[in-house]
Amino acid sequence: MNAKSLPLIIIFMSFVFAKPADAFDNDTDNSPEALFTMSLEELSNVQISSAAKHEQNLGSVAGNVTIITRKQIAQYGCTTLEELFAYVPGVFLVDTYEDQLIGMRGTIGGGVQFLVNNVPVHPARTKGLSVPERSRFNIPINAIDRIEIVRGPKSVIYGNNAFLGSVNIITASKDSQGSSIRAGVGTRTTGHGSIRTTHHFSSDAFIVTNAQAYHTDGINRYVGDSMSDNQLADLHPNTKLNLDKMLKQNHFNGEIYGNYKGLWTDLRYSKMDYGFYAFTPGFDHGTILNSNTINLSAGYFKTSKKNVQLKFYSAFSRETYDFEPDWIKPNTTGYQHQHSNRGELEISVNSPLWHGSNLLIGYNLQGIWDAQNNYTFTSPDYSNRTQVGNVWRNDLFSQLEQQLFKKVTLSAGIRVSLLSPFTIEKLNFPTSAPSAISKQTLKHAQNNELYWVPRAAIVWQPTKQHAIKGIYSTAIQNSRDISLTEPEKIQSGELIYWFAFQKFSAQLSGFMQQTDRLARRVQSLDENTGNYIELLDNSGSYQTLGVEMEVSATPTKSLCLNGSVTLQDTKDLHHSKIEVGNSPAWLAKFKTSYAFRPINNDIITISAAGQFVDKMKTDWQWTDKENKWMRIGNDVPAWFIASLNIKYQHVKSGLMFNLHGSNVFNRDVRYPTNELVNFKGGSFAQGRRLMLTTGLDW
Repeated sequence: MNAKSLPLIIIFMSFVFAKPADAFDNDTDNSPEALFTMSLEELSNVQISSAAKHEQNLGSVAGNVTIITRKQIAQYGCTTLEELFAYVPGVFLVDTYEDQLIGMRGTIGGGVQFLVNNVPVHPARTKGLSVPERSRFNIPINAIDRIEIVRGPKSVIYGNNAFLGSVNIITASKDSQGSSIRAGVGTRTTGHGSIRTTHHFSSDAFIVTNAQAYHTDGINRYVGDSMSDNQLADLHPNTKLNLDKMLKQNHFNGEIYGNYKGLWTDLRYSKMDYGFYAFTPGFDHGTILNSNTINLSAGYFKTSKKNVQLKFYSAFSRETYDFEPDWIKPNTTGYQHQHSNRGELEISVNSPLWHGSNLLIGYNLQGIWDAQNNYTFTSPDYSNRTQVGNVWRNDLFSQLEQQLFKKVTLSAGIRVSLLSPFTIEKLNFPTSAPSAISKQTLKHAQNNELYWVPRAAIVWQPTKQHAIKGIYSTAIQNSRDISLTEPEKIQSGELIYWFAFQKFSAQLSGFMQQTDRLARRVQSLDENTGNYIELLDNSGSYQTLGVEMEVSATPTKSLCLNGSVTLQDTKDLHHSKIEVGNSPAWLAKFKTSYAFRPINNDIITISAAGQFVDKMKTDWQWTDKENKWMRIGNDVPAWFIASLNIKYQHVKSGLMFNLHGSNVFNRDVRYPTNELVNFKGGSFAQGRRLMLTTGLDW
């Protein structure tokens, strides 16, 4: 099947399975109160499965979990998944233009395991490749039924790279209901269109289709506002100094999901074309990156009469990455192309053993093959060919939950991972002199490396409304640098108090997290020049101490209030006098929504949200002088941005209008810069953006 035909196939299937308006029951509760259908106490009983691979409610799950429902998403009117994530407690984002980095608990970038419908997406970290993670966010907001976010290491459950936590995005399930179509236009030539259909043939057979297209011209800023005088003076005179349309984005995402009596299949396709900034502003259209991902998965789920659950899935995915440079000098030529294939299968069994016990046991096999990273540029005069050998990983995992007393549950788990040997071959040479080849061969896991990660937790739930949880968990993830063979390691300890009762819920947690075997900058004396050079080893260690509080309240049936505060302190254990970059000391979020009915068939929902992110340092690097270091850029100040939303819904016809404003006060928000985006004053974030959306639900 040609990948280029997938968008047309998915859109066609969306209309084929669209359910006619008169096929729905008329007893649906469309009152304003239905926007907050469940009390907070009832919401706490919603069953989630991503924390332990079997269904649990918020009170009993041994983890720090945030659930975002479809109705909550509709309340606040976010148009992209990135904007939605920015308001998640304890989470902050840094946009590098090439990538969208997720920060949790003082650490940023990589290590968050994304799943769609309980199946991991294409791996975020593959040695030898530098593919960004932005494509994980290319999921239509209108397609999402629920998001389950678990903070803290999850390698026992999800294996390598579930470092900081997991995000499970549910776009299709037996509970998926209704169909809808959306179209919107906004400032900066922003526009989107989406369609979602669900069709239930019976109680255990259904099809869900989702498709969306999105465009924006991106950020319109003068680069001199963030460059030093010396940086501006070094630019070529023909450089375009305005970013207008240089960072434009065109996205498409489509999905077809079908289930018949527990046998399911899911086909998803993502295409992203977007501008990113590297080294200098462009001369023509800017540097445009093309990212394409296809995911095909299938599986089976069965629960026996004795409540034994069998789950099986297999998945194939292919990811490609391409761009042609428009930087440094006019008429710069070259390209970068990366691609990789992933195959994965997993089988797991959840079974009660005796009263108050549950055992999870499973096997996972993952293979990465045909992984390549090739690039050739005339400016800088450099070429590279990297070929990664086939990487195979066999994992066994198990977790036992045992009710010790009536109200106390102990759980313990372990994952044992066997990494087979593989080789990375890297060729470097000047583009102008291809015969001057430097070859590097790196062998990894030559002795069939065996890794194991444990996890333990205890939950005391004296009543259904209260729980105290203690959690110890660990995880590993690949180091990005191909010369570092040992995986990074994280250990986390957390104590949580959780409470939910009718109109009020709260969660207070304290955590300590230590990451080891990080890539660390070290100095080495170059005997030929007498200067110091910077090298990497894997002896780096960070430690984060923090507290987090989340509060939710529904004072009336039509008013919803949410807020969170996170305080965290991250230290570099090897360089105690150097503050860690990209690590805000505190975060604060709030959301509020109010719904009312002016006349019988109308519902109006007004909502507001805000986020505060504390100041951040940029990363640092050594100079050529002994024990002398420098920041890559200036500190970026703290920021507060707010969004406003008003939604009108005509209940009888299903017609809706939504006006959404993000960064409504047009704050000049900056992100810490890096080696690629060398803005001295920080990278620009989006300014004020307005979006008007209309649609139809049936």
